Amino acid sequence: MAYCISEVRHREFPDAKVVGAALSALGITLEEVIAAFRGYICPLSPTSGKGYESDLAEDIKGYLARALQRDGLRPTSNRSHLNYSRSLPDHADFGLVHERSNRVLFVEIGFRPAYERDLLKFQIGSSEGILAAAILVLSIDPKSIDASVATLPAYDAVTKVVEVMRPTFPLVMIGLRGSHAS
Repeated sequence: MAYCISEVRHREFPDAKVVGAALSALGITLEEVIAAFRGYICPLSPTSGKGYESDLAEDIKGYLARALQRDGLRPTSNRSHLNYSRSLPDHADFGLVHERSNRVLFVEIGFRPAYERDLLKFQIGSSEGILAAAILVLSIDPKSIDASVATLPAYDAVTKVVEVMRPTFPLVMIGLRGSHAS
């Protein structure tokens, strides 16, 4: 049963102009990022006794590596290239390294309860001058991924927190809704 995306929502912080400029400097557009998610289908089927959200997150990372790669923008899951700080061990789930500037488009797949930690890591990466932009991927309806998991953060709830937080770094919030199709 493939997981097919039926809806993609997005919000940009501090605003679309700031995000657009940050992505443009990397050689990619916001429209290309959103289109990549609209075209995503996870071919993996849920496995009994194992949380589907972790398999889905891994597949999304592989898909984004192929879909968002550009000349001068190299996908990586190498932890040494994904550190948010030179002095802390935290790293992103996935990223795209801008080869000229060595800055990173950090991507966190928020299919786990601690989205606040992801937002803090983005802020650290921004403060360290490593973050070029950030993408936080969430589910619009977490039950659509795995009905047995009640602790996944939902896009609308997290977006409200981010609105109050008012990040100054370029952040794209992506909300996905999908369903398992045979």
